[in-house]
Amino acid sequence: MKPSLVFLDDDQRFLDGLRRALNKYKNDWTMEFVTDAEAAFQHLDGRRVDILVSDHDMPGTMGDLVMETVRHRWPATVRVMLTGRPLPTVAAALMGVAHRSFSKPCDPDHLALYLSRVLASVRVFKSPLVIDLIAGLSMPPLPRSILLATRSDHLEPGVQIAAALFQLATSHLSAENGPGAVEDHNLRLALDQLRHVAQSRLPPIENPIVLGLWNESVAIAGTVQRMAKAAQLESSKQRELTIAGPFSNIGSIALAEVLPGSYASDVGTADTPERWVKEKSTFGASGLEVGAFLLTAWGFPEPIVDEVRSQGVTLSSMGNYPREARVLAGARDRSWPELIEIEKQLAG
Repeated sequence: MKPSLVFLDDDQRFLDGLRRALNKYKNDWTMEFVTDAEAAFQHLDGRRVDILVSDHDMPGTMGDLVMETVRHRWPATVRVMLTGRPLPTVAAALMGVAHRSFSKPCDPDHLALYLSRVLASVRVFKSPLVIDLIAGLSMPPLPRSILLATRSDHLEPGVQIAAALFQLATSHLSAENGPGAVEDHNLRLALDQLRHVAQSRLPPIENPIVLGLWNESVAIAGTVQRMAKAAQLESSKQRELTIAGPFSNIGSIALAEVLPGSYASDVGTADTPERWVKEKSTFGASGLEVGAFLLTAWGFPEPIVDEVRSQGVTLSSMGNYPREARVLAGARDRSWPELIEIEKQLAG
């Protein structure tokens, strides 16, 4: 069955132009172009829709309210917003309801590339239940204790990393080019956003497995930064790996958060790579595959998504992989020696 997409905009001329621009995909995608929210809802009610692309400013129903309705009624649908306003001015309204936002007018080829990447990521999910729950996440799930700690004036390293990751995952709301390197001056804004989340969406209980995975991510963040620098990788690759390292657990965290009972009984606190094998057997997709889907939906560049998705590097096979893949694998597998020992083994 072909992927299904619905495009919603009250401007018929804009829709006609978008239809012409995307005509080359007509044999690959089922596409519906509608001018009012009720028509969009009817399409979503009648079939499984993979992606909804909606305008933000429409008479009668604002796009963020459309997205909120879709998030609750059809959680498996990835939600993409188009807006003619500056993205920072609509960030608060779109946070938590849209996976990705684009300024209007947007480059149709840029939009089509994003849509193609999301659809490719969706194909790994074999369980409708898992995609229903996972696609409903439009920002990273964070432990209750981390969110509570944001209220303190003294910020522990875990909270600072949480703010950085949160800023990266939601930076599509304020940067058209998508997530990139964390800038120090943006972290205060990200922290303020995190505090807002902590006040309005605090998880009712602390999930110990999520907390454990989060603490592991914090450790990975420091290790991958140190190893990438020691490996003398070029600065752009160091930045990519520093982002990819902490996010390598985001898929496992998401699964443990949305399916806590099954995760605790069938996966538990297993370490990698056994964890990924158990996740794949239990849910039909590993945490790395889930993470790759979420990062794609949030607009992360393909190189970062590929780094997170990759799980083929082992101590015995690492000589077949580039240095950056060895660094990332070594940082997230705590049983590996530090980089200098890995390089000694390769040299030997």
